[in-house]
Amino acid sequence: MSRQTAEGPAGEEVRFRADGRELRGRRGESLLAALRRAGLEVPSLCFLEGLPAYGACRLCLVEVKRGRRARLATSCDHPVLEGLEVRTDTPAVLEHRRVVLELLLARAPQVEALRALARRHGVEASRFEARAQRGDPAEDDCILCGLCVRVCRVGARAEALCLAGRGRHKRLGARPFGELPERCIGCGACAWVCPTGAIHMEAEAVRRLRERWGSERPCRYALLGLATGSVCENDYQCARCELDQRLVDRAGGRHPVVLLLEDLVNTMENRYVRLSQNGVRSIAEYNREIAPRPDSTGPMPYIVLIIDELADFMVTSASEIEQPIVRLAQMARAVGIHLVLATQRPSVDVITGIIKANFPSRVAFMVSSKTDSRTILDMNGAEALLGKGDMLFLHSSSPEPLRVQGSLVTTKEIRQIVNDWRQQDLQYQFAFDPAVL
Repeated sequence: MSRQTAEGPAGEEVRFRADGRELRGRRGESLLAALRRAGLEVPSLCFLEGLPAYGACRLCLVEVKRGRRARLATSCDHPVLEGLEVRTDTPAVLEHRRVVLELLLARAPQVEALRALARRHGVEASRFEARAQRGDPAEDDCILCGLCVRVCRVGARAEALCLAGRGRHKRLGARPFGELPERCIGCGACAWVCPTGAIHMEAEAVRRLRERWGSERPCRYALLGLATGSVCENDYQCARCELDQRLVDRAGGRHPVVLLLEDLVNTMENRYVRLSQNGVRSIAEYNREIAPRPDSTGPMPYIVLIIDELADFMVTSASEIEQPIVRLAQMARAVGIHLVLATQRPSVDVITGIIKANFPSRVAFMVSSKTDSRTILDMNGAEALLGKGDMLFLHSSSPEPLRVQGSLVTTKEIRQIVNDWRQQDLQYQFAFDPAVL
């Protein structure tokens, strides 16, 4: 069972035309991404592959035609479809882009990147009245593209930023008395994606983050087992961390998690070889019959892989992530490797049919619709839950879900557990050799 769109399976190769050229793309992907991949220049200040499209800046307008009707549409949130005809340089498209650039210049006239983009499109000045400047770059240079909000929510999963207000009063989420948002982790991703430089990391902000979290706030790569030590040596500015780039270089442009999954698949295959050599069928039999022998290397440990937000990986590397997950789900149970997948977006392009078929035990918290409930449980019910830990548990041996109440575990309790583990000097192994990185 494959992912489906209204037109057919998502990811299927389709053909469309753009400026007289026949192009190929993946059904359902962003039209802007496909056009740029083909070398066609379409400007945008609010688009980044891997993040949900927002269509805020309106600069990526193109003319799309399917059948007899042609219309203007933002290409960042328009899907690639079979037989679509696209024009990126019609007089109407170019005129709309110039008007949009004038409006953006009226909002942030001092942003050099915006002025340079306007000059390339023949706009030297704006005919609209410039917005009153307040002397704060975070407000004066912001064009409300929403990139920082989306990368904070989807990329960093911190949800520390938001867009507040409506109309001409709309602005980036208020920070009372200059305080940092409570959920900010100081990763710097918002500053990295900002197209106008309105957001930047300051030493004072990093200092306040360290005071809030304490000097022992663990590095996220250390928590993933990708680096030695626990305290960040780069002031928690993850966007400037060299480790991320080294991981990407080692993965050959692929997501670093793909390396971890491939390593786990190899571990699974090696364990099957060991079971075959010793004439046993499962890890339980091996630990009971083979491990006690004097010539044995000891019991075979259990491994649990937890993927906290599956949607993040499926958006960026679906084809590479899905295959090893399915192989592990199908075969790894007998050799003591178990998987736990979690997502806040239970849609069919994240929880695909082949993934769901290999995860017989499922848990659903409160969802917004019956469709989401059926995606998780294959039945309605999760949309009627009360939240705050109220959930439905569907066991592989039961045809009906069991309603249970999850316990609240506070951050303080989690830290106490982690500190207790640290004091026990437990043996652990890095997913990647830090020396190689």
